[in-house]
Amino acid sequence: MNTSRLFPGLVVVVLSATLLAACSSTSPSSSSTRVVLLPQADGSSSALVVRSNNDFEETLSKPYQRATTATRGAPVVDQADPARVQAEHKLLFELLPPPVPH
Repeated sequence: MNTSRLFPGLVVVVLSATLLAACSSTSPSSSSTRVVLLPQADGSSSALVVRSNNDFEETLSKPYQRATTATRGAPVVDQADPARVQAEHKLLFELLPPPVPH
């Protein structure tokens, strides 16, 4: 595996998930965090581990999989609707850098 090509894509996924979580207007409560795993531009697989304050953790490994954490308990994982995520965060998707040529 060529890690020099993997790293930029991973950075985009992590930053995108963080931005989406920070800008989420539909947060379940003020003390929770929501993270959505975005697909890689080249279609390759990726994953992200979400850990709650109590050291419970869940792995997101499918595009648009979502984890919501609260102050207590394990993160709750579900599948977000891609069209809704893109519509609610249109500006963020427009700001994503173009895919890295191979």
